[in-house]
Amino acid sequence: MKFFLYLLMGVLALSLVGLFVLKKPNGEPWISVSDFTNTSKLTNQIDAIKTQAVSKAQSLLQSEPSNPTIYKWQDDKGVWHYSDKKAENNTSAEWDVPENMTVIPAIKPLPKKSNSKSDEPDKTKRTLPQGSNKISTLINDANNVQAIMDNRTKKIDEQL
Repeated sequence: MKFFLYLLMGVLALSLVGLFVLKKPNGEPWISVSDFTNTSKLTNQIDAIKTQAVSKAQSLLQSEPSNPTIYKWQDDKGVWHYSDKKAENNTSAEWDVPENMTVIPAIKPLPKKSNSKSDEPDKTKRTLPQGSNKISTLINDANNVQAIMDNRTKKIDEQL
């Protein structure tokens, strides 16, 4: 146990000394003696970081819309919808956003894959050059499993 502690302290000491010896990409050492004696340099760096953070936060706060308008309407099935744009086929009632409500922009969904088979080759299937038999059989097996899973999903969708 004593040997482990001595070894640990030695590694720690070497790592601290290494910071004085090892150089950054610009050629300066990571730590120098002047970093401990010159506090004005450190305070200048902290002040620069503070001003950058404050300016970035202010720019982010100013870029938000000040008072968005939200539209609310109910479809034929009775489901309520909320949007920042009026529905084309519906005269929706306007609803003002309360001050304590957070508005999060929507993310466009990915297009749904069609289940119909076409004569075009599937671009998701990857092939490797000849000569790599084990890898090509592995990829073929993976493609077969993917086809089985696609057929299963299609059958489940048909039953629902």
